[in-house]
Amino acid sequence: MYLKNAWYCVSWDKDLKDQPLGIKILGQKLLIFRKQDGSVAALDAVCPHRYAPLHKGRLENDILQCPYHGLEFNSEGRCTLNPHGDVIPPNANLRSYPAVVQNLAVWVWMGDPDKADPSLLLEEQDWTSSDKFARGYGYTHVRGNYQLAIDNLLDLTHGPYVHVGGFGQEPRKMGLKYPMNHEFFVEDRKVHSRYYRENWRTNLFFRPFFPHDYCDQTTFMCLHQPSNLTLDITVLEVGAENGLPSEFIAPSFHFITPETETTAHYFYAAGHNKLIDDKTVTAKMMEGVRVAFEDEDEVMIRDVQEAMESTDLLSLKPAILESDIAGVTARKMLAKMIAEE
Repeated sequence: MYLKNAWYCVSWDKDLKDQPLGIKILGQKLLIFRKQDGSVAALDAVCPHRYAPLHKGRLENDILQCPYHGLEFNSEGRCTLNPHGDVIPPNANLRSYPAVVQNLAVWVWMGDPDKADPSLLLEEQDWTSSDKFARGYGYTHVRGNYQLAIDNLLDLTHGPYVHVGGFGQEPRKMGLKYPMNHEFFVEDRKVHSRYYRENWRTNLFFRPFFPHDYCDQTTFMCLHQPSNLTLDITVLEVGAENGLPSEFIAPSFHFITPETETTAHYFYAAGHNKLIDDKTVTAKMMEGVRVAFEDEDEVMIRDVQEAMESTDLLSLKPAILESDIAGVTARKMLAKMIAEE
């Protein structure tokens, strides 16, 4: 099930160029394109005549031409031309959806257009436009329910087991506990999950930016319901305070958009405040992120989805660990929001 009255990411802004984009979210096929004034239009993606995919059509002067029989539609979805007669059938129109650009991404409101609330967008993040940060982007197709991807992000205790090598993690010894300092709280539609690590061996992934064997690290994950997460990582010299020149900051976005009940789109972007002019370093960082998300996290999520044979985790009455508090709370919050909607 999905929350309809919410904003969902459908593309990075930089990737929306001259050609229309076709994407399926919340089980609905959409067409996204940039208008001449720079704003974005979002419409149903199939022609109401013979259901041709409109993203393969021709776009000119904000008019979209169907690639099959040539019906033309404006950016509001109204059919403006039937090239085969004088009559335009009343059902030859497309539904339009509110769409905006913010935080490097294109967002679509899937519910009641009269309830489209800009204040529910993820607030603008400074690092997305600051000249003190370099930025990289990525996308992964997830073969699992979108809430499994959210669970994975809210509970980072899986790192030493799933990301051995990918994030430079060392294999964990059997029979030992690895406690983390964890802080969890809820604020309006947000679920916060923060981890502290003091005098921790510096992850090899961060070594190009922070050449110290040990560090104090803060990892702050926040879910903005229903499915958009921010992750801010700060790495300091042991015992140091924030603000020193050696401080390494790596903010990131993790936008999870449901495609179907068992698949999702995962849009991620990351920034860093060190070696910002070295594009090779940024590319290497983003490749490491891709490996972690696509080759490690996604594979585990797919396996979990197949083993569950369900999309309702809590109905299976799973064992609950202390570290599950953020993910379980987020699931219960979202279920309540969907029921109220």
